[in-house]
Amino acid sequence: MILKPIIPIYVVIASLALVIIIAIFCTANRKYRKSSNYIRLGILTLLLVALLRPAIPSEAKTQSLHSNTVLYFIIDNTGSMAVEDEDNKARIKALSADMEKIINNFEMPRVGIFAQDVITYRMMPVSSDIKTALSLARNLGPKNTSSSEGSNLNKLIKEAADYINNYSKTKKDAEIAVFIMSDGENAINGSQSYNLAKDDFSSVAYGAVIGYGSAEGGKVPNYVAYLDTDTGVLSYRKHPSSLFVTDEENKEVVSRIDEIFLKDTAKLYGFNFVKSTDGIDQIIQSAKDNIKNTQYLDDASDINVAFETYWIFTMLAGVLLLVEFSRDFNSLLAEREVKK
Repeated sequence: MILKPIIPIYVVIASLALVIIIAIFCTANRKYRKSSNYIRLGILTLLLVALLRPAIPSEAKTQSLHSNTVLYFIIDNTGSMAVEDEDNKARIKALSADMEKIINNFEMPRVGIFAQDVITYRMMPVSSDIKTALSLARNLGPKNTSSSEGSNLNKLIKEAADYINNYSKTKKDAEIAVFIMSDGENAINGSQSYNLAKDDFSSVAYGAVIGYGSAEGGKVPNYVAYLDTDTGVLSYRKHPSSLFVTDEENKEVVSRIDEIFLKDTAKLYGFNFVKSTDGIDQIIQSAKDNIKNTQYLDDASDINVAFETYWIFTMLAGVLLLVEFSRDFNSLLAEREVKK
């Protein structure tokens, strides 16, 4: 079982502790020892567990035909990527379109995705499942909540590089192309443990840094996590009252592309740099020119899948809520019968 909390885990633990204390109090006092109180506490407990987003990891085998070309995307999906200054559309939408275009320009590639939004994580292990890769690319969106780390691109790049290097040691035939896609904005300065080094991507055949955003920048939309208790679907929506992120002085935050950081990163690794608005056709062609010895293989590979279970808890909470409503409705009918 793994947890991907929507809110800080200590808040959930403190809330669950309070629920337990209330349950003990109700049990100890006959006056409050009512089934309705226990039902309400049960509903609250289930919703709190759902906020932890528990998931069950599993491993599946898939067999497919693919090439030895590996496209690895290192993507910035933090709050600033929701700014709409990329030809009047959100940066993350331009990033999604670029990912899709790159994937569709290669024949039967394997694809891997490392991302940073609420946390830094491997969104998709290297796999030949192109449908899943394209679906993930099309459904990228800002995930900016109270438990977000804030953008730390040094950490994102460094952790992705470690994974790619370990992967290349086990798949020596792989021809890897890396695409770092970001607005370059670092909300958190990279610590000493995440210093970038020129040999981070020594195992890749080609690399490019793609920049998003403008020098003028734009205001950062304020998104909140929303859990639909009827369907169990988690989504991120613009805050109903506070439309934009504000700083300590309550001023609306303006995000701009950090082209210097992006160019320095590209120079460090010997990668190409391009702004998304200038088009990515050139880097796609450069990637094709640098990837050699394309082979078509038919082998079995592991895909790690996390089965989300939070919706089960929300459905159970909904069932208890219906039970509570039916009890209240029956009580109301009984009162009317008595009055008659």
